[in-house]
Amino acid sequence: RVSSECLLLEEADAFRKRHLYTEQMNEVLCKHEPSLRAIYAAFGTAAGAISTGELRSPDLLDYSEWLQFVESAALLDGRVTPRQGALCFLASRMAVINESSHDSRMRMVNLTFEDFMEAIVRMSCLKALPTVEEIDDEGCGNAAEFYAQLKASQTRYESFVNEYSQQGFNDPRQPMHICTDHLCQIIIHEMEVKIAKSGNYKGEVSTADVRRFIKITSTFG
Repeated sequence: RVSSECLLLEEADAFRKRHLYTEQMNEVLCKHEPSLRAIYAAFGTAAGAISTGELRSPDLLDYSEWLQFVESAALLDGRVTPRQGALCFLASRMAVINESSHDSRMRMVNLTFEDFMEAIVRMSCLKALPTVEEIDDEGCGNAAEFYAQLKASQTRYESFVNEYSQQGFNDPRQPMHICTDHLCQIIIHEMEVKIAKSGNYKGEVSTADVRRFIKITSTFG
């Protein structure tokens, strides 16, 4: 009988081959890499993380820090739940050969930066995200502008989320690299707005920016 762990590993490997290891995805992740590294570094050392002990590392992202990120970046909504956020974390950890070694156990309970990028890709598969055509039809310059405009109407936003959110890591309604690009735009814009950059949004955040964002969201929720 095939164990659930083996099935998860097979699914993870198939997902990576189909969606991660492509030239288009590489271009998108390279484009947003400075901001993603800043987010990873800031949340990886975020004050208030609950993980302690020998498997806690300031150079890796543990589950509590990942959950803090998805909550503060408003990635959880009526359709993308904390359970799905947890699945993104669990499915993105790379398999280890020797589970008894300290380094291997560290990899089993934390995300490396590469794992973190995969978790972002998986989250983009679940989220209700606009297509390029929808962005153009609304007269917006990018996905972040579309989302900000959509959220101005709670009814429209809820309708959009209910219609286009996905329950699993299935093929989305547009290529995965476009989904990932759009989600990164939305995450970065959310942070820029929260830290009140006076409308001077450049589509990129630094580690200092993200740390300020963490402080603001931790204080005010």
